[in-house]
Order: sequence, then structure tokens, then C-alpha cells
Amino acid sequence: MRKFILPVIMLLGIILTTSCKGVKDLLEAIEKYGYKSTMPLGDKKIPVEQQLLGGFVYNAMPLVISKKDEFTYLITFLSTELEGSNTEIEAWMTELDNSRYLNLEIGDLYSFLKIKPVYNNECEIRLLRSTIEPYVTPATLKSWLLKHGKEDQYITADSSTIDIFYSFNFDKISPERAYLIQAETLQDKKITLFGSCSSYLQYDNLAKKYPGDALLASARESLLKKCESLEDFKTFIKYFPDDILAEKAKMRIGEITTFIADSTNYAAAKNSNTIEAYQIFIADCKIKAYKDSAQRRIIPLVQKITRDDIEWRWTGGKRNEAVQYILYKIDYAGDSLDKGWYSKHLTLYNLKMAQAASAEAAVQYIDKMASQAPVHDELLNLYICKGFLYWSMGSFDLSLEAFKAKIGEHFNDNNKDTYRKAIRLRYKEYQKEKIVFPDEKKMWRKIKKL
Repeated sequence: MRKFILPVIMLLGIILTTSCKGVKDLLEAIEKYGYKSTMPLGDKKIPVEQQLLGGFVYNAMPLVISKKDEFTYLITFLSTELEGSNTEIEAWMTELDNSRYLNLEIGDLYSFLKIKPVYNNECEIRLLRSTIEPYVTPATLKSWLLKHGKEDQYITADSSTIDIFYSFNFDKISPERAYLIQAETLQDKKITLFGSCSSYLQYDNLAKKYPGDALLASARESLLKKCESLEDFKTFIKYFPDDILAEKAKMRIGEITTFIADSTNYAAAKNSNTIEAYQIFIADCKIKAYKDSAQRRIIPLVQKITRDDIEWRWTGGKRNEAVQYILYKIDYAGDSLDKGWYSKHLTLYNLKMAQAASAEAAVQYIDKMASQAPVHDELLNLYICKGFLYWSMGSFDLSLEAFKAKIGEHFNDNNKDTYRKAIRLRYKEYQKEKIVFPDEKKMWRKIKKL
């Protein structure tokens, strides 16, 4: 705690008039702009007044005035700086022609405040300014104030005008409230200090000054927020290996690593610009935005695939590629897809290949086309394809269920064939292709009875 005998001015304040605009607190005004005299205005003769005792605040700067003895006030300026300390100042009252002045002892010098009594918890304080120095001496100050102290300004011999006082308005509060304002202000500044921690050196200093303080967690959070690169996050983990935030740092490392990998792989896929390259990329990609972009790039490539492309690959021995091209068309062609042609060829090719895994995938794609609002005839055809695919896999019950689902319905095309007849015609086509089904005779008898 510092001990001064500083002006009471800082005492009671909350609102600063325009005459002292830019001055952040009363002590600053006294130190920078207050008139300094080697003599007080008078001795200690006026007893301490109860109405001036208590807490006061100006510009969020609190202070407490208490009674030191019968004639002396003790003013405690409550520091709101984290590195600061409270300041104690002694002062006493002098009355000049019904005007009351507070003598503030500052070392070997004195500053003076002209004060008005407290009304409605407000008090106006006027600081005698250093601008009057050329016109008075400590010995003549008292008489000069008796003559000019009731005015706001002083007209000099050369007719220039100077301001005599700085004016402050103070709010009176309880001492308890003043200490609470100090505590709240210091806590807010402390929160800001910890929350803006920007280096590990600063963190170490905070940890030394405030060991075990709960706000150190916010300092660590601040450091984590400032991490951007992989090295930044690795340094954070190295510095705080056991902190819960280390897990967040590890997650961010994973996200950045994934981003770098996906960015690199996407660039390679775009360089190849093939459906296959994009499909491989999509299978391993973790970032949705990249996946969506790759899928959009596939669409124009798929649109270039024709039926002839598919049949040429099939007849040229590239059977798996032909089937894959059909799946691409189902995935990306949308409503423009000729579901009849693609479902029939997907089924035919899978029956000829006799590969269970491929047939299972074909069933899933048949279901996908069925979910895309096909017209009536297309839907009947899809059920037929599904029935034969299940039969080829030995899933007899599922095959019969698919065939039975549309029994009794007719196609709407020119032939007006029944669904039952369409199944028989399709079976004959497959026989011509020399496709063999498991348990064929027994199963076919069951199908004909549907």
C-alpha cells in the first residue's frame, strides 16, 4: 500500500465534465494538471464531516474515504491495475468565503480541491489547475482564490482567458461496494490477461505468478486457439501432454493430416480425370466437400458412356469393366436412365459371369433403380431381373417372392403381355444364352405354378 497525501479529488467520481476530457482518473489529473503549492491553504481546524465518508467512484475508479482523526481524512485509492497497489492519502478541509477546499498533501507539496457537499449521492469536485501558476505564489494563493475562486475562468492582464478548475462529478457508494468494484475490475482484467495468453513464455510467467489458478485453463485454451500448423499443435501437446486440451490438439492434427492427404489425393484424381480415379478417391476420402466435388466431376464423364461402349467392352472380354460402366450409369445418370435396357443387361451379364458377389451387387442396384420412381413397365421388369438374380445365387425363397410380387399384372406396352408370360419369355432367352440356374427343373416348376 502506497502512502501519499494526494488530493481528495479522485475521491468521489463517476462523470467527467468536458473540461477534463481524456483524463482517465482523478489521480492522473492531480499529478499532471493540478496546481502544486509549498503551503496549504490553512491549518487543520474543520472537523471531519460524516457526509464525506464512505465509498466513491469516478470512471469506474473506486476509492474509500475514512476518518483518520478529528480533522484528517484518509483517502484510500483502490487500484484497478493488476500490477498496482492501493494508495493512501491524507487531506483536510479549509473554508474561504463560504467555499470549501480540501488540502491534499503530496510529499512536500499540496494540491487543492474545491468541493460541493454531497447531494443525492453525488458530489462535484473541482481541481485547481496548474494554469494559474504564472499569476500566484504560495503566499498569495489564498487571497487570489478569495478574489477569483468563485469563477470558472480568469482574465489575465493581456485579456487572455485561462481555465481555473478541472471539474469532476462523483457517485457516492458504500465502502463495501467500492471494494467490490475493485475486485470485479481486477477479476475482469485478470480474465482478459489469461484469455489473451499468446506465448508459452507468457504462460510460464502467469503460472509462476498465479500458481494453481483456475484461469490458467483459459490461458491454455488461448494458446490452443492460436495453433494453426501441425507443428503448432505438436508443440502444444509437448508442452501440455497431460492436459485435456491435448486430446483436442491431437484431433486437430488428425483433421489437418486428413485435409492434407485428401487435398493431395484429390489433385491426383483431377489430374487423371477418370471415373475410376475419382471412385478410388471417394472411397478413401474423409472430407465431404471433396467427395461432393469429385462426384460432380464424375457426372459429365458418365454422361459420355454409351450403350455401345458397354457392349464393346463386354464383347471385347472386358466383362467386369462393362458391368462397372452399367453401375456408373445407374449411380449418376439420374432420371434420364433407360432402366429397362440397363437392368436387363446388368442381369444378363451377371448371370453369364456367375459370380455371387457381383450378383449381390446387381440386386442392390436393381433395388436402387426401383427406388427412383420407375414407370409401371420398368418396375415389372425390375422385379423379373431381381427374381432371376436371386435364383442364380441359390436364394430360392427370395426369387419366388420377387416373381410372385407382380403376378396378375400386365405390361402397358403394345404387346400387353402378362407379367407371368414375361417371366417365361425371359427364361427362354436365358436358355438360349446357355445360362444354367441351380436346381433348375425343380425351381422352374415352382415358378410356373405362381
